Amino acid sequence: MKSLGFAMKDLFAHYLNWKGRLSRAGYWWAWLGVFLVGLVFSLLGVFVHEAISYLGDLWSLATLLPMFFAAMRRYHDSGKPGWLALLLSVLTEVFMLIGLTVLIVSIAGLSVGAMDGEPGAAVALFGTSGIFLVLMLAGLVVNFIMLVLPSTPGTNRYGAPRPFDPNEGQSPSGPTQSGIDLQ
Repeated sequence: MKSLGFAMKDLFAHYLNWKGRLSRAGYWWAWLGVFLVGLVFSLLGVFVHEAISYLGDLWSLATLLPMFFAAMRRYHDSGKPGWLALLLSVLTEVFMLIGLTVLIVSIAGLSVGAMDGEPGAAVALFGTSGIFLVLMLAGLVVNFIMLVLPSTPGTNRYGAPRPFDPNEGQSPSGPTQSGIDLQ
């Protein structure tokens, strides 16, 4: 549990920082922490009171930028430019929006009978939406692959590696002045 707490502290300590590097462990522990807190809000919203789920929405908004900048630092850690994370995110969202819009339009057209005389139009619209949704999925897969790439050993153009070690800066008797107090 020290790793999870350390990763969450580190995530919010570097809230809007896109410079430098973030290890694979640091990114994925932070991702797990953000996911678990969101899951707790969702479950409380279902089982306790629906209004609690709005806290989950606020949590998602509050962690959107820190996780995005963490992804940029993670890209840097593997030697890739951080703007690539932005490009992949934007393209994935655009493909999703276009794909879902075309799908909704085609379903709406079928339901009101606008395409009764043109079955080829419905097939073309469904096919077009499918292409954009596959492109969206491809973007998600490429982004995932980039986030799990191993770290570049040694210093790269984004700086020296910052190893993820929750025990860093601690002596056997407890945390030192230079370490992060995890207690």
